[in-house]
Amino acid sequence: MAQPPTGTPTKRFQCFACGNVIEVPQGMPKPPACPKCGAPAQMIHRIDKGAPGGRRGAGGPPWAKQG
Repeated sequence: MAQPPTGTPTKRFQCFACGNVIEVPQGMPKPPACPKCGAPAQMIHRIDKGAPGGRRGAGGPPWAKQG
């Protein structure tokens, strides 16, 4: 898999079957299989925390927010 251009925000995933680290550009889904060993997506997990204010919001249920 080709590396994204420098300066482009990326997401990092690791294959827990072989240890391969996979970088994909922000906005792209995780790979369907490990490009090194072929393990399925269930074995690939994100290892960086991601961009602040990602798709999941601030976290927690709305009624637990203080304000």
